[in-house]
Amino acid sequence: MVLKSVNLMQTFKILLVIVMVACAVVITALLVRRELFLGQVSEREPDRVLSDSVWQVLSESHVEYEAAAARPVTVVEYFDYECPFCGELQPMLSALEERYSEDITLIYRHYPAFYHIAAYDAAIAAECAANQGYFKVYHNMLFANQPLLPDSVDWNLLAQMARLPDLLRFSNCVSAVRPAPKVKADMAMANMFGINGIPTLIVNGTVYTGLMTSNELDSILQRALRDAD
Repeated sequence: MVLKSVNLMQTFKILLVIVMVACAVVITALLVRRELFLGQVSEREPDRVLSDSVWQVLSESHVEYEAAAARPVTVVEYFDYECPFCGELQPMLSALEERYSEDITLIYRHYPAFYHIAAYDAAIAAECAANQGYFKVYHNMLFANQPLLPDSVDWNLLAQMARLPDLLRFSNCVSAVRPAPKVKADMAMANMFGINGIPTLIVNGTVYTGLMTSNELDSILQRALRDAD
């Protein structure tokens, strides 16, 4: 009886080892498949290509670097500070802007959706920060605090955290009579040229609408760099 119990225990242990090995093989295969899938460079087809004259107008806004004009690729983003897809895209753009710092100029244009309650005010606050040369810092802080929109963001507190040099000037700007010319101009231009979705990326005049993966975005930029050579 004891011998039978020992044999059953040994059999159970062997079966357990077999199951564990099989699970390990399956998990390893899934991880390898996932890595191969994520490592693939996806090709994203564009929505359309803008004319040279339209592209020249759209590609001039918030150019923060003196050498930007010499860079081969310009990326314009139409966005909204409450748009969740824009929020997902922002860290991808920041990472690629850092990676391709010598090759890419990234330009932002506002398109606050009417159904996002705080998006228009957030755009105005960003432009008030831009008046003091702090657009990019404030822009990044707004996206970092996107979960607090639309009810819990204090524009002045963000300005203080962003270390704007003149907080009173910023506060007066935010409180000024609407509409804000820059925000309105961006929206009017988008409507004029048929841009009506967010996020929209325009890469050297080629339009892509909607959220994309980091692989797709990287592929688009690499293609643009090749075409610019």
